Amino acid sequence: MGELAGATGSGEARSETCGDLVRVDVRVEAGRIVDIRCQVQGCAAAIAGASMLCELAAGRSVDAALALDPDALERAFGGIPAHKRACLANVCAALASALDGRMLRGPA
Repeated sequence: MGELAGATGSGEARSETCGDLVRVDVRVEAGRIVDIRCQVQGCAAAIAGASMLCELAAGRSVDAALALDPDALERAFGGIPAHKRACLANVCAALASALDGRMLRGPA
């Protein structure tokens, strides 16, 4: 949790329904996430989702991290209440925003 000094990408997503705000900072080297941090202002599901996302995305290629979706997070938790799935979608949107840009993917 917290800010990441030297981040190569940062992204935010805000839920229009509940107001949760998620910020994700990443450091990408050679197309892989070498460090990732998050900050969350929201409910317990948003906080837990952001934390789980950081655990799952760390060390992955940018493309593999972008493939993480609410279903992957829900599986990692072993299920969540249906009304909290929007929190996981918001977390994934923040990561996608942080990873936006071809320069982060590294050499083809």
